[in-house]
Amino acid sequence: MGHTNYLGDKSDTFLHSKRARKNCHFPDHDHKHVPSRQIIESMRDSEAEVLKMMDRIYKSPFKPRQYEFRKRLYYSQLCMAYGFLKEHNFNRVIFSNIPHNSFDFILFGLCKALSIETSFLYQLQVKDCFLHAYTLEELYGQLALPPQYDESDEWELPDFLEEEIQERLGTKAPFYMNANRFPLKDKLKVLRKKAFRIQTYTYPFYTFSSWFAYKRIPKYTPTPDSKFVYFALHMQPEATTSPMGGVFVDQYYVILMIARALPEGVKVVVKEHPHQEMWQRTPDFYNILKAEPNVEFVSLKQNSFELIKQSIAVATITGTVGWEALFLKKPVILFGHIFYKHLPGVINVNDTESLADAMTQIQSGDFKLCELSDIRKLLHYTNEIAYHGAVDDDYFEISHLSAEENKISVKQALTDFIIH
Repeated sequence: MGHTNYLGDKSDTFLHSKRARKNCHFPDHDHKHVPSRQIIESMRDSEAEVLKMMDRIYKSPFKPRQYEFRKRLYYSQLCMAYGFLKEHNFNRVIFSNIPHNSFDFILFGLCKALSIETSFLYQLQVKDCFLHAYTLEELYGQLALPPQYDESDEWELPDFLEEEIQERLGTKAPFYMNANRFPLKDKLKVLRKKAFRIQTYTYPFYTFSSWFAYKRIPKYTPTPDSKFVYFALHMQPEATTSPMGGVFVDQYYVILMIARALPEGVKVVVKEHPHQEMWQRTPDFYNILKAEPNVEFVSLKQNSFELIKQSIAVATITGTVGWEALFLKKPVILFGHIFYKHLPGVINVNDTESLADAMTQIQSGDFKLCELSDIRKLLHYTNEIAYHGAVDDDYFEISHLSAEENKISVKQALTDFIIH
């Protein structure tokens, strides 16, 4: 399954991903395989996640987005996935990324319900490292250092991971935040596609209410004596919050949890994501946060690294901002699943009580911060257990491996999974 059948005649069957996730309604498939009540009930957790993931399908609010429409589309995609598995009798399904589109996620959950072995590859947010996992929880559980891991003051790393450290110490923004990295021909291709889409010309009309709600919020400027927790909003919809955020997919809920657990005199400072499409946020998203006394928004012009340095802690669901904060010896309040979750200095949050306790420790100076040696140890261990290369298109840009070397690495990973 994919956008292109690169295998050509070598593939026994090919399912176009657009048909699976977007052009999939009951009239589009006529097979007789329909999942049972037992399967539907076993998929309840997947269903709740998928209804939110459908934000990714339609790029315009003119498309039906109400609950009834999404529920019907969920059942249609579930039937299509069930029929696809039954007709082809697969005994293993491997995904090239964390399943985070509606059909992929349904297929992933359905495989587990039918006891079909399924797993995925995932690109870590460090150079040329990817992992294989059977569940989201297991993915990052692999990176928890074993108790017997060698204690040493020196952790020698390959050059590409030394580059990772130097870039973070130099407070360099992640490469994917640089809009100028795309070649001119790619930019022209995107512009050409936009030119023939009606929503390109109607965006200003249905974006205005959210844009106006955001603009009406007074923008806060921290002073040297300001005490605040910094929260950089995630761009949505993206895999970083759905499914990697789990129950914390709604960011306003996360921010309210922080704000209501903070001691007196401490605020939450929020910065909007510079690439966020405003129509994907509702006006209520901003209005709820604006009404909270302990929440302040800062301008997009505020430098994120300066906000990290000024803060008493950084909060995130799965953001790279947390990784950057650890290099600057700042506590990280983490709500989702990400590769650095097991490092010292990271507070994995479940409730306001544990968060309030952690904030008390932070303010008292008793909180154990992450040291550079801890980061080096994690990268050293990651280098030992991860496959080297890129399985995400964006990360090919910074890979130190050639296309052929990457191909060999992915082939080896797949071979290991299938054999074992």
